[in-house]
Amino acid sequence: ITLYTIVVDVLLSLDLSGKMAVNSQQNTTYIVIGLAALATAAALYFALSPKKSSSDESLPKSSSKDGGGSTITPVKSNVQGGGSSGSSTTTAATADNTSKAPAAAPPAASNKDDDEKQLHRRIEEIDRAGKALFKNKQYMEAAETFTEALDLIESKKSADKKASKQDGGQKSSLTRQIITLTNNRSAMYEKASFPDLALSDCDAVLDLDPAHVKARTRRLRILESQKRHREALVEVCALQLKYMNDNRDKLRLGLPPTGPPPVPQSKIEELVSFIQPEEIARAQEAMASNAVESRALPSSYTIIQLLKSFSGFNKWMSDAAKGGTVGKFTSQLEDLLEGVPRKSMEAFADNMATKATLLLNRGRRYAFEKDFGKAVKDFDEAYALVEDRDGSDESDHDEVMKAIMTAM
Repeated sequence: ITLYTIVVDVLLSLDLSGKMAVNSQQNTTYIVIGLAALATAAALYFALSPKKSSSDESLPKSSSKDGGGSTITPVKSNVQGGGSSGSSTTTAATADNTSKAPAAAPPAASNKDDDEKQLHRRIEEIDRAGKALFKNKQYMEAAETFTEALDLIESKKSADKKASKQDGGQKSSLTRQIITLTNNRSAMYEKASFPDLALSDCDAVLDLDPAHVKARTRRLRILESQKRHREALVEVCALQLKYMNDNRDKLRLGLPPTGPPPVPQSKIEELVSFIQPEEIARAQEAMASNAVESRALPSSYTIIQLLKSFSGFNKWMSDAAKGGTVGKFTSQLEDLLEGVPRKSMEAFADNMATKATLLLNRGRRYAFEKDFGKAVKDFDEAYALVEDRDGSDESDHDEVMKAIMTAM
């Protein structure tokens, strides 16, 4: 302010002395400009100097106000971990150590992972050794090698039994290797001509993986070699069903499936040709040994739907409705002669044919009335008469049976 006052006084004095010469006026102008620049610089200096001073003084003042630097000291001691930080520093350090305590767990998990990796590497080495023995046609030695690997896995599973329960029963990561090793051992047993051991391993594989094609194909091959055709046909059905399931989208769209079926049609027909005679004989034996009443029938609805699938169903039921009542046929059966001698072949055959026809007609009427149990009984009795079952041991059996069929 003082400097500005001096400048103004100089300007006023120069203005009042208007009698100065032109050169003198120019010098005065230069002087005024210089003084003005000097005044501006001085004003800026003094304007900034108080702010700097006040900011420098703010730290000591706030420090003395807070009690002699007690605010700064805990910050420094908390960072450095010094003993002068007081109880607050100790509590903070304790909380920090507590929050970091669980960090000790990862090394144990890491060790477990390392153990599993080492076990996998060891199993892979044994598996390669077994395959090398297989190439050298040392089948039983290869089987023993695969057994060694399986024993290692079994030991590992026993050690992890408690952990597996805590996992909620999840499958072990070694399950796939168990399947592979067991299937390889099964192949070695088959090559070494130990079919029962091979079948046992096939069953073990299929228990873990029912869709395992190699194990099921091997089982089919062994069963067929042992002439266990029915069991072999079961394996054929399983393989064919998997093939159809894998190609269900293409089959639904009418597109050709991927690849040929796992079992050729000729093999299926061959197995069926072995099974069919045995199955027919078994069914006939079951029918002969069981009473008609002991055979349970399907529901009436099922029987009706089955009968409707035949093209002559409507005519058959119409004839049953028009043919007569159950009472009519029963009366006619009671009027038939009994005890016609077999020696009179023509009369005997005619009598048997008439009785069989009446039984068939009454059975059809029972079916029309949906009394299928009695219908089946009449049909079976009529069939027995036509076959001449009571005279199956007689020398003229074939001749009599032919005569009965001719009479009908």
